[in-house]
Amino acid sequence: QTLWEMAGGDSLWALVLIKGMLAYSPAGSGVTLDGVPLPVPPQLAELKEAVVLATAHLGSPSLAFYDEVDANLIADDIDGGFTMSERMVGLSMHRAKLATAAADCKFLETLLMELTSASPSWLPPTVALLAA
Repeated sequence: QTLWEMAGGDSLWALVLIKGMLAYSPAGSGVTLDGVPLPVPPQLAELKEAVVLATAHLGSPSLAFYDEVDANLIADDIDGGFTMSERMVGLSMHRAKLATAAADCKFLETLLMELTSASPSWLPPTVALLAA
């Protein structure tokens, strides 16, 4: 949820942030600030893995209905609420926005490139993300 909050609930911005993190490689990046190379966290691999785990939850119902949960106002409690099929439509729309954002920022290419050099623990969350 912190990642979602940081992105302001914007699917594209969330995926662009994640893509930047995953694509960063200290070797040969050449990125400097006033001629000084950017510092690299010593646990970069672990940080990338944590980002992939967070990414896997972007399609979850808790984020699809985050505004309701955050406001402590569940719409089901108001005027009869939503049926399960209406909730499923809302979840599907959230996931469709994620898929569109992923295509717009070419997120999948970056994720798959990182998977080739990542630890096997990345596979389950990546599969969960792709299945959502």
